[in-house]
Amino acid sequence: IELSADKAPEPVDLQLSPPKFTEADYGSIAGVVHLPDGKTPAEYAMVFPIRTGDDWEQANSQSQNGDRKYQSRTANAAPVGADGSFRIADLPPGTYGVCAVPWRPDDWQSQPPTQALAQTIPATAGDIQLQAKQNVTGIKVALGKAGIIKGVVKAAEAGAPLPNAWINANPQGSQRANDPYLGSLGYRNMQTRSAADGTFVLPSLPEGTYHVSVSATDRKPFSKPSVAVKPGEVGEELVCALEQQFYGSVEGVVLQPDGKLPAAGAKVYAGSPDQYFEEPTASTDGQGKFRLDRQVEGEQRLIVTYPGAAPAILAEVKIERDKATPVEARLQVGGSVTGTANGEGGKPLGGDAYVVLRSSGAMNRWFDADNLDRRPGTLAGKVGADGKYAISNVPAGKYSASVWKDRQVVGANESVEVTDQKPTTIDFQLAVPKGIVRGKVSRADGKPVASAQVMAMPASPRAPGMMGGMSGGQAQVKDG
Repeated sequence: IELSADKAPEPVDLQLSPPKFTEADYGSIAGVVHLPDGKTPAEYAMVFPIRTGDDWEQANSQSQNGDRKYQSRTANAAPVGADGSFRIADLPPGTYGVCAVPWRPDDWQSQPPTQALAQTIPATAGDIQLQAKQNVTGIKVALGKAGIIKGVVKAAEAGAPLPNAWINANPQGSQRANDPYLGSLGYRNMQTRSAADGTFVLPSLPEGTYHVSVSATDRKPFSKPSVAVKPGEVGEELVCALEQQFYGSVEGVVLQPDGKLPAAGAKVYAGSPDQYFEEPTASTDGQGKFRLDRQVEGEQRLIVTYPGAAPAILAEVKIERDKATPVEARLQVGGSVTGTANGEGGKPLGGDAYVVLRSSGAMNRWFDADNLDRRPGTLAGKVGADGKYAISNVPAGKYSASVWKDRQVVGANESVEVTDQKPTTIDFQLAVPKGIVRGKVSRADGKPVASAQVMAMPASPRAPGMMGGMSGGQAQVKDG
């Protein structure tokens, strides 16, 4: 629906259809959930339904495995009783799986409520055919064995315990489950806080290798990669010694392009050009001056923006402990990059297409068109319906230009040099892919690997700059 300021849109007719199923057709699924021994009831675990297809109106989550879609509804989750039984009601007819989890399915950061559940991971039962008004019974699920990471957080200089520190365990590499009803559910990022004595426990971890990171107020971050987790085992206790974090400050002035007049009201951001900012770190006063307090000791990067001027990026500003670092930022008028971006047959790309500039040699990171106002260092121009784009106030320098559409890199230019106060033109004519690659993905034992993702990257000088944008053809593996 096209909207414009000078005319009303064309009338839009919407035809509503009745629901495929009514409550009179609903049925239920019931069964038992046990601990990994297959005998002990998994009391307090939760079970929620996952339906094959995409026509469940009440579903609140959807996933895809190969060419099949799955929908889940956590509002239908049922608790497991003392005898291990559960019953999920109000389900429309269809093909289902049930997923038993040792935590609340509507809060993936919740912790298992009992010590027994803390030693388990999710499990599923699938291919359950539910007919209209049917009550399916006899479903059996046994939770899997989990591993546990435990440790203690201490101050590096004195060994005193650090309470209330954040501990995260993120799976390394590809550990996605091959179960279409489970997907990556079992491999959620686990986090917890340290207790008053500095100790912590991360339960319900599937087998695999994890990267453990720890953070605390006024402490340098701590990380330990390649922490192995094995089912039914508690790993070696981690001792996380966090060094004290020291701070300094920055006192600066921002000048307009003439180098004389102060840039009052300029916005100063402390961080990376690819970072998201809810608001500026500081703004200049009437004399163009600003101050940044409590800056982490080490090297910092500043980004300065001002209306009608190119953003100034001050790299490697050295922050010293308990000292104020003086800086001067002189703005540039900048140049501009304009041109066209056309696709097949010379037709304009339009839609959600953008031309993005990155500093020469920088990684082509993810481009988020929805948050341009929160990324002051991003240089981008939207492609209009006529295929034209314009990027103004570009700092002089060398850049790589790429075309993004639907959140993917679809074309790239090897390099472009921008000169202050001069326009530069780049026209993109995107080629249509002509070939196709077929193959098979297997394990070392020759068994097919389902749910793998295969990507084809162009073997050309442009490839390194496009890799970060997940360019090239993509395919989902079904049967290997």
